[in-house]
Amino acid sequence: MAKKKSNDFNVAVVPEDVLYTNISTSKDGYNSARMVVKKGDNEYMTISYEWESEKIPGFAMDLMGFIKSNSMETSSIKEGYEKEVTSYIERQKRNG
Repeated sequence: MAKKKSNDFNVAVVPEDVLYTNISTSKDGYNSARMVVKKGDNEYMTISYEWESEKIPGFAMDLMGFIKSNSMETSSIKEGYEKEVTSYIERQKRNG
């Protein structure tokens, strides 16, 4: 029998390229996890995950592990990338 072709799509993130991480929860049950990665000059990749449950999904757990292992314990802008993140946020506002 022929092996079924996988349609999986995987994304690799280089820790040094991560500009911003955030994990947030709310009392009404809406939760989110997000990371922004610089991919090139004026190029950014945003990975977001949202859920409505008390159960924490795998992506959020993986992001927590990533944050701890890369000394980014508080959700913050990675040191040295302040101007890049400010520029990214301004572009996001303009592009609404």
